[in-house]
Amino acid sequence: MATDSNIVNVIAERYALAVYELADEGRILDNIAQDLTKLQSLLDESEDLKILISSPLIDTDKKKLAIEKIM
Repeated sequence: MATDSNIVNVIAERYALAVYELADEGRILDNIAQDLTKLQSLLDESEDLKILISSPLIDTDKKKLAIEKIM
């Protein structure tokens, strides 16, 4: 029987592969890699940002806007 963790991992892998393929096709793979590296650094530095991104109470559009402003 698949656990919730295994299901999440399968979904994450599929999503990551799709993002990779689209970035590669659009020839923006380096840009995406830089953005993800920067986002990871920001997350490592800011507990508030981690809370913002993981909160189910904050609308996705507001999360995107906040990330765009700090990137």
